[in-house]
Amino acid sequence: MFSDIFSKNQPAHPLSTPHGVQRAIDNFDKGDPVRFLRELNEALLDVDVLADVAGVDAAYPALWKLCDAARATVSGLVGSIVAEAGPLYMNEMVRAVLDTYSSAALKGFVRFIQANALSDSTDAQLEAARAAVRAFRALALGMKLQRFFYRLPLATHWKSANDLLVLLSENHLDRMSVRVLSGEAATTPLTEYLYCLYSEVIPSNNLVPMQMELLEKFVRSGVTLDFGEEFTQYSTHMIDLTKPAGPRRVFRDGDDTPGKDPGVRFFSTVALHEQLLGLVENVIREGEVPKWLSTVALSNQLKEAALRLTCMQWMPEPPHRKAARTFNSLEIMVVRGVEPMRTMLAISDKVRKYVMTPTNPLTFVADGNSESSFDLLYRLEGEVKGVQIEYWTQTDSSETGFAATTNTALLQKRIGMPIAFRYSDGIYWQSGVIRRIGRDPQSKPSIGVALAAPNQLA
Repeated sequence: MFSDIFSKNQPAHPLSTPHGVQRAIDNFDKGDPVRFLRELNEALLDVDVLADVAGVDAAYPALWKLCDAARATVSGLVGSIVAEAGPLYMNEMVRAVLDTYSSAALKGFVRFIQANALSDSTDAQLEAARAAVRAFRALALGMKLQRFFYRLPLATHWKSANDLLVLLSENHLDRMSVRVLSGEAATTPLTEYLYCLYSEVIPSNNLVPMQMELLEKFVRSGVTLDFGEEFTQYSTHMIDLTKPAGPRRVFRDGDDTPGKDPGVRFFSTVALHEQLLGLVENVIREGEVPKWLSTVALSNQLKEAALRLTCMQWMPEPPHRKAARTFNSLEIMVVRGVEPMRTMLAISDKVRKYVMTPTNPLTFVADGNSESSFDLLYRLEGEVKGVQIEYWTQTDSSETGFAATTNTALLQKRIGMPIAFRYSDGIYWQSGVIRRIGRDPQSKPSIGVALAAPNQLA
């Protein structure tokens, strides 16, 4: 198909011939992957201009070839985020250039699909299906980046995904089996959409990027992904293809039980839950596991934690919070990391060791000198060097932990990171562990902390 396109009246555009595209790729900076992809993104913008001038079909070969050239670089940059190998500013730079690539590739492939979906030509329909697979993969990259950086799903992502699936379904292209890249197994546009859908219900806010990748590998490992118009006893989630929104849980109590709606589709994680249980047992016993699982660079402990947590979230009925929550708005002081935590807990130990005078319970005596408890605390904290104190706002709390919002970058936080905290009007520092990272409905960074000693509240 490409040769037919190239043979017709080509405009004098640098990317209008195979030779021109290859020359552009050869001139990209091969020594710096971020710069390479940034330059390739600029070329994708030129492809969009070429489509405006010469038509979508004329620009399509350049789009395909540029995206082929980007594959190794995109994979490597995603891997650097997953491995958490680079500095924070570099991770944000990588995210931005990957996100730009995702958006540009998606736009190009969708334009081609819209121009060819109604064609009577079998070749054009097959090419539209192949373009749809690549469009959904570009979307999957954008969605993955949102999860890696603990950001809310974008309505624009889901509008693009749902609108594209509807267009493909109406033209009977969604289940068309195509082979996109050399050496790959055949796939369908619907399968690629389902990868996006099921990956979105992974409990990413409680996982580090490497664990998220592990669960996405599971979703893509050939397991059966349920999807249909009928609400059944096994349905756990639903999505409305007419709305710019992702999937949500189905609850069978009261008025939430969904009715018949032509735009709504249902899917189930029940069968996947059962398969995850078997994987957890094999990981615990260090038995035989699938190849995709054995190649993930995580300890068995972290693999088990990711699989077990997802198992719980994908049960037929989701787990309910056991501890009652108290909603509040309290300022807390926080330090992150093992050594800063130990330093602040040591300060609390020093404060506790002073002898209280009988006349003033808030006055401590040391070496013959009296000092108020807060003066003592501030003095000891002031003597600490190299420890950064952050100020968070606690939004709710329970016997086992609390949730808080923060104005500091989520990139600096990690699932499993130990912290020490104290209330601004409290005396003692306490320890905890970050268990959840995400954003509140206003898109403000939100963190869930499990208390290391839940009954010792300041």
